[in-house]
Amino acid sequence: MDLAPDDAVALSTFYDSLQSLNDFVKDWWAREGQLPVNIFNSILHSADRSLEAALVCIERFDLDRQFPPHVAALGDISSRIKKSQSSAARTAEVHIARVEAKAKAEKTAALGQRRR
Repeated sequence: MDLAPDDAVALSTFYDSLQSLNDFVKDWWAREGQLPVNIFNSILHSADRSLEAALVCIERFDLDRQFPPHVAALGDISSRIKKSQSSAARTAEVHIARVEAKAKAEKTAALGQRRR
């Protein structure tokens, strides 16, 4: 099948993003000294890039129309990806807030100990 150049670029971008995410997940444990929050954020960011690239491909190849959901209440592929992205954004916000609160509490505790 011959693809238009823009279609080939869209597919290549999508598959490259998946490969990048796969490579990161395979060796995340080998990142000695890296903060867990940074690892978590990197995975979320890579997954979001893959989902963005998937949305481009879904639109280019009209996949929502070609592959409607088996159960209409689930929504089409695009809407499910957008829901996933929204959920991931909320998760990231909560995670960052938790990390910042912990850091603040640790700093406050350290200051309290110095004053004694």
